[in-house]
Amino acid sequence: PTHLVHLGNLGGLRGIRVDDEGQLHVGALVTHAEVAAHAAIRERFPVIAEMAAQVANPQIRNVAPLGGNLCHGEPASDPPTGSTVTLMPACFWMSCDMPTAVT
Repeated sequence: PTHLVHLGNLGGLRGIRVDDEGQLHVGALVTHAEVAAHAAIRERFPVIAEMAAQVANPQIRNVAPLGGNLCHGEPASDPPTGSTVTLMPACFWMSCDMPTAVT
């Protein structure tokens, strides 16, 4: 590749919150470790916290973003989803309000 794009400094892709309707919003750059340790996720969405705590090893969980894992498309690196999908219907979508530019 002739160009490398670093997304790590895009604050809009970070953060975890539960909105007034009880929906969980997790930014694409939030790491698995952050999901596993987040108090609101552990309390209200324990299956998601447990899933995030089981991905790879601690070194990977501390740097690997959830969005990157979901977008990578490598079945061998997928989070453990059997119990997550079976026990809790979920909808994942990505949205971004930031302008994009292609040169």
